[in-house]
Amino acid sequence: MGAPLAPLLAPLRTDEYAAPPSPRELEAVARLGERSPRAAARLTWTLPRYLRDRCGTAASLRAIDAAAGGGFYDVPPEAEHDPAAAEATFAGRGPVIDVQTHYVAHGRTRTRGMQGVLGFIRDVDPARF
Repeated sequence: MGAPLAPLLAPLRTDEYAAPPSPRELEAVARLGERSPRAAARLTWTLPRYLRDRCGTAASLRAIDAAAGGGFYDVPPEAEHDPAAAEATFAGRGPVIDVQTHYVAHGRTRTRGMQGVLGFIRDVDPARF
């Protein structure tokens, strides 16, 4: 993956497991890499500034969404190059809840604490789990 990267697409891995980027991650990075230099130039911003701005966040989410097949992030195309549209897109008043799921060895799924976590995940998205 080349630099500079948008914060949402920067590889963040621990020393526990450094997986190579998935094909979808590489596709999202490529999609963003195709569009972001033009969008930054259109705004007369440097590429790093663009990628750290809400417009860059919008472009990153749209690239991730497209690489994943669509339907996950409802971000309008104009938010990629219009600061007011990007601001409106991310101007929610509600909380942001980041739920991360990780691989858990099958034998550990039977513990009392893990059963609670799995129950929560099933409640959040019963069709998926």
